[in-house]
Amino acid sequence: MTSILKVSTIQNTAGAAPTAADLGLNVTGNVLQVKSLGITTGASASTGSFTNLTSENITITPLNANSKILVLLHVEVSNSGGANNDNEVAYRIVRDISGGSSDVQIQLNHHRTYDYGASGVYQHTSGNWMVLDSPSTTSQITYKLQGRIVTYASAQILGIPSAGDCWTVMEIAG
Repeated sequence: MTSILKVSTIQNTAGAAPTAADLGLNVTGNVLQVKSLGITTGASASTGSFTNLTSENITITPLNANSKILVLLHVEVSNSGGANNDNEVAYRIVRDISGGSSDVQIQLNHHRTYDYGASGVYQHTSGNWMVLDSPSTTSQITYKLQGRIVTYASAQILGIPSAGDCWTVMEIAG
């Protein structure tokens, strides 16, 4: 059985036109959309400049300019260097807004390891990031993972994908 409800106007209790919040739409804190992307390819770098660690970046186009974007990233990363080297690498998540600012840092983490013994020993770590971003736009946003060498020029940083490596972004109504 189907029903049809026809009205000429809807008003709130004060007699005004209802807002989206009155109707339970786009209420602050509600999740408006979710995007997820598995990471299957990595890249390596051996430079002091930030370099993209995967070609698989995630994009989202916010519905509202006042929304927040919750960025979640899980990736296996590693670094290596010569024998008995103290290595420090920095990882960051950046955002690039279409037609606007590019590579704006929204999160920075440092990871320090010490290679004992033979040259080329890899130090693995699981990178887990959770960042609440306020991009203030309705243009498409691309989030990227980048890394660089902080100490020891012979070190190498790698984005090493595994079955569970993935990006997830959620738009939260502001």
